[in-house]
Amino acid sequence: MLRVAHVIESVQAAGGGTSTAFLSIADALARLTGEVAVSAFAVAPAKDDPSWEAIRGAPGVSWRLGPAVGRLRPGPVGRDVIERVHAGEIDVCHLHGLWSVDLVAAAAACRRRAVPVVWQPHGMLVARALGIRSLKKRTFLALLGARELRAAGALVFASRGELESSVLPRGCEKARCHVIPLPVQGAPGGDIGAKRRLGRERFGLRQEGEVVLFLGRLHAVKRVDLTLRAFAVARRGAPGATLLLVGAGDERYAASLRALAAELGIADRVVFAGWAGGADKWLALGAADVLILNSEFENFGYVIAEALGAAIPVVVTDNLAISSEVAAAGAGVAAQGEPDALGLALTSMLTRPDRSEAGRLGRAWVESTMSPEAVAARLLALYEAVTGAPAMVRPVARA
Repeated sequence: MLRVAHVIESVQAAGGGTSTAFLSIADALARLTGEVAVSAFAVAPAKDDPSWEAIRGAPGVSWRLGPAVGRLRPGPVGRDVIERVHAGEIDVCHLHGLWSVDLVAAAAACRRRAVPVVWQPHGMLVARALGIRSLKKRTFLALLGARELRAAGALVFASRGELESSVLPRGCEKARCHVIPLPVQGAPGGDIGAKRRLGRERFGLRQEGEVVLFLGRLHAVKRVDLTLRAFAVARRGAPGATLLLVGAGDERYAASLRALAAELGIADRVVFAGWAGGADKWLALGAADVLILNSEFENFGYVIAEALGAAIPVVVTDNLAISSEVAAAGAGVAAQGEPDALGLALTSMLTRPDRSEAGRLGRAWVESTMSPEAVAARLLALYEAVTGAPAMVRPVARA
């Protein structure tokens, strides 16, 4: 049995997609009973943090939750990983994220003890992401991170788009780069009509008319202002549509969005629902006819996969990492990132007679490539490869 340690700086809900990915990967691997033992190292979230629901829901994971990470030197989380590496209790160390002294220190300890490292940057090497506070990040890479990235047994990217748009430190071999999607938990079962009714009741929406859903942080990087402008264009062809914004963020940014909705004359058709997780997230998806996402960048776009897994077609901008794959699967539309083009794409999906077929195709694609079983099998094969362990013959993941 392979003993795999997963390490991240934080699993609190505010960490967004990286935390969600970490929790889902650990849970997916823990299902491989008898083949892999999963331990997870992170700072313990606050008592009221929604991440506790996922932590308690993954009993197959051995959780090692510390009080803090380090700033200039390893903190309790990093030191815990290092001690277990030195004790010979870890066969593979899977690191999530990048800008953390604890992660670098753990990688260095593994290198000295010849413990293979699998490093998953979660979009933090994407050129657009590196351009934010560029000097600080490039200094960190030059002084600390680049050496350990070069020494890693494998680098994992969630999509082909993430890999192609990432800037790898000099000396990182492309042959050690692997594209493995994130595991996506299927939507709860039940009648689609009942989900629609319950979801719309939960968020105070009318039962008639189309609902466009945005699900994520209210943050400038998500370009929610572009979402509002595109929706204003789409309403010309779909006047009965409502935009449901499910997410929280900086109140000043949220206030600017409310002001923009009023300026565009759509304030009465935009619902600011606040943050929703757990069952409420699935209720939001149940209420929707289409999901829209047009961020500045997404290395994967977890909410896209979750929507498709719930048979909700998507409209995305063509800069997102999996936009071309979404279009190829027939599960949605990829448009240019400007209001008219995005709005017209949204109109076409809202008025499309076979919209449900796009949702069906999306769900089939997600189930065949991103189910927890399929992703766990690919990760385990990678761990066996970097450790030199003999590969086992396993059943083919369900299609």
